Amino acid sequence: MKQAPALRLTEMALMERSRTGRRFAVYRMLIIQHLLEDTEEFIRLLNRYEGTPAHVLGIAYSSRSDVYARLKSSGISVEVPLFAELPKVVAGWLTMACEGGVSPESSGILIHEVGGYCANWIAQNTDLAAKRIVGVVEETRQGLWRYMDARPSVPVLQIANSKLKTAEHRYVGESVALGVQSDLEALGRNIRDARILVLGFGGVGSGVARQLVLLGAKVTCFDCDAARMLEAHVLDFRIGNREREMSIADVIVGASGTQSINRSDLRLLKDGVLLVSASSRDIEFPVEELSGICDECAKITHYVVEYRMPWSKRINLSTEGFPINFRERSLPPPIADLIFSQVVHAMGKLVDEELPPGIHSLMDRDVSRIAKQWLEIYGATGQEP
Repeated sequence: MKQAPALRLTEMALMERSRTGRRFAVYRMLIIQHLLEDTEEFIRLLNRYEGTPAHVLGIAYSSRSDVYARLKSSGISVEVPLFAELPKVVAGWLTMACEGGVSPESSGILIHEVGGYCANWIAQNTDLAAKRIVGVVEETRQGLWRYMDARPSVPVLQIANSKLKTAEHRYVGESVALGVQSDLEALGRNIRDARILVLGFGGVGSGVARQLVLLGAKVTCFDCDAARMLEAHVLDFRIGNREREMSIADVIVGASGTQSINRSDLRLLKDGVLLVSASSRDIEFPVEELSGICDECAKITHYVVEYRMPWSKRINLSTEGFPINFRERSLPPPIADLIFSQVVHAMGKLVDEELPPGIHSLMDRDVSRIAKQWLEIYGATGQEP
């Protein structure tokens, strides 16, 4: 079996819980995650220290077949539905579990997810969810926004806005930038000759912009939030008018966390433009509209599909509009360890404390303690000693 990355801080948190905290093993757990090697190790650690009866749903665009196969062969309940079917599969599992599929000795259901896939079901089944679901640990901004809109009847402990979560932005940015470079090379272009527009200057967008500059690209940034535009300007990034920059960009990276280009924008785009997502799901670009109105489309590289539009322009879409950073490992093991250790602490807070319904966060003292332990293990450079 391939050696999974060590999650030393996460294991430390689980060992401590096994001695002092309420066991996760008394709960039925639903995990909705990217099935990468670090997630595989996290799930194995949960089983080793907690014996947690978890059902794992892999997100199709970011799940590796070898990870799925190893988890399945080791007896873990895991499936990777088609991405379009994921909401229905989630709803079916929650309905089954909450209406009696959870064993009598279980204390309820504990959820960890990345993307808010359970939010709608919880909002539509308020009383049942409140009775059976102990709480949700949500890792992403996109998921947090979904839960905020849903006004959940269960406690949701988010780590999306944790100070420690920002540590991943550099590495996601690096992965996206290298993916852009790879796609351009496959198209016979050089990143140093490319005008690249980054739409969205939040944590991920700023990380992407920095890494693209390091690769020699000509980068312009735009964000609907004037304060973020000011931040980009102060950091010496070029900023510009959205429509003008879209019309001259060779590459557009969507990092807004919402639809950054809509159908009416498509006619503005330069012939041969490459669209790349650095966001969640396939939300940045109007993928269905592209398919519906193009004259023809063809796969022209391993990852890029070219759409020939009725107005005699070509629009290239990378990775079917899904985030490009999951094509390879986007986080080094020490940073993944930092994220998963927060997940363990968040799950512990949900089961140890009777939190009211709504959105909650880790306490500052918990975040500081996790940071101190991480530095003791990995040192200030983030490398294993």
